[in-house]
Amino acid sequence: MPSNRYWLAVLAIVLLPISIFVESLKWRSAIQYIHKISVLESVVSVLWGYTGAFITPNSLGEFPTRAIYLPYGSRTEAVTMGFLGSLIQTIVVTVCGLVGLGFWIGDIDMGLSHKTQIILYLSIVVILLIGILVLLKIKVFSKFIHLIRWNIAQKISSVLMLTTRKQIIRLFLLSLLKYFIFSCQFFLILILCGVEIPIGSAFIDMSVFYLLFTYIPIMNFFDVAVRSSIAIIVFGKYTENSLSIVLASSVIWILNFCLPSFVGLCFGIKTDDKWKR
Repeated sequence: MPSNRYWLAVLAIVLLPISIFVESLKWRSAIQYIHKISVLESVVSVLWGYTGAFITPNSLGEFPTRAIYLPYGSRTEAVTMGFLGSLIQTIVVTVCGLVGLGFWIGDIDMGLSHKTQIILYLSIVVILLIGILVLLKIKVFSKFIHLIRWNIAQKISSVLMLTTRKQIIRLFLLSLLKYFIFSCQFFLILILCGVEIPIGSAFIDMSVFYLLFTYIPIMNFFDVAVRSSIAIIVFGKYTENSLSIVLASSVIWILNFCLPSFVGLCFGIKTDDKWKR
């Protein structure tokens, strides 16, 4: 790596605490009607959640781990809102990814007929509209959940009924901001590792990368291998050196997942007594 590019690594590292702070604001906003916590407590919960996510398939343990320091009566509701925040983040990734996929398919020759491309683009529009409708009509969705006569389903339904449109919009905007920060980090690391890619093409291709990666269920231990394989498929047209792409995808995984998981483990070991219930 050229020494004059090291500042890109520094900038990518600087964006990490900003990303964690944005995620802590999301968590605090998601559970604001369930249990009030300070910004510092929210940051610690998010870091501890990274550790829980690291050891579970598809990061399913993230929100139960975040809620472990909350009072017993509010943990299920907090986990529900955490997954709602994650759903909104997934919708942001899906929306951006599907839009990027339209440009990405048009940029490469896939041999698709004109009719097939029209059907594909119409499908993208329908999926986007469904995602927006789910966000705007979350309370209608909660009524369907309420019909399930299970105790946990009743709790989930009751907490979703507490959500407001203002809260959903705030979570959506914070998710969009986090997506932008992640994309900026990835772009900086790609350039640092020698993948010469125009900034416009980078954000289109990164949206496709995140879309593909989001919908592949894997254990986090194999995260870096699958991530690298997808990265080679998406970014391989910019360089013949696959190692640089693998290095970039590995660095971004270590920076945004492994490092916060380790820091979260340290916070989990040194739990503040006032958080214990």
